[in-house]
Amino acid sequence: MNLNSMIGFNASSPSPTKLSSPLSHAPARSALLLGLGRLTPSFVAGLEAEGIHTYAAEDRSEALQLADMVSPELMLLGNPGADGSWSLVRDLRECCPSSSMLFLLDSADPHLALRVLSAGADDVVSPPHTVATVLLRAHLLRNRPGAGSEPRRAEARALRVERLSRTLTDAKGNTPLTGREFELLERLVEAGGQVVPREDLLRDIWGSGQDSEAVLDATVHRLRKKIERDPASPDILTTVRGIGYRVEQARVEIADG
Repeated sequence: MNLNSMIGFNASSPSPTKLSSPLSHAPARSALLLGLGRLTPSFVAGLEAEGIHTYAAEDRSEALQLADMVSPELMLLGNPGADGSWSLVRDLRECCPSSSMLFLLDSADPHLALRVLSAGADDVVSPPHTVATVLLRAHLLRNRPGAGSEPRRAEARALRVERLSRTLTDAKGNTPLTGREFELLERLVEAGGQVVPREDLLRDIWGSGQDSEAVLDATVHRLRKKIERDPASPDILTTVRGIGYRVEQARVEIADG
């Protein structure tokens, strides 16, 4: 099946655009590439074949300028900078909050993935890297609940949890949380919107002797039924594939009382 027909990309230019090239207007489907090294030519060809106009940035400065001018639907990043700083990821996210940002890892390193996600990337892609894998991941990002929709914040569900009574209060009323449900939610809220690895949650909440991860999965499932509008498509307590969980901090308040 052709990915173009499945994902809905339109035909566009057959070659990447550099910053020095004139930009009459940004195409409806576009991608910004930076730091992909030897992958760049194959990705340019593959993305263009699927109807995605590519903009190849040579460095940080060009990436920020192109992002500002084009507002690409997709950003593919490799090494963000030789200095090891992740500020470029944060700056690109601030510049293009509705763009899907994928980081192509050199290896399946959960610690590096956690760092990238904390900096603002939407997802990471471990090797081997193929155009099909990247497009499918981008497709999932674009179709997640509320993706690319800023009004979602205005409609965001506000949750308040009383620490002493462990009672959740929202528009539906009051709902008691079990001890483990509260501890899990509190641990994730304390992370300030950052991803918390599964192994850290198991160690901190259930202790180092806990062997089975099934207890964590069950607790997440129960907690989502209490805090999410649609537990099957969570937007407060979200899963970061292969790493752990995070909570949208602005959506949950834990109050002493």
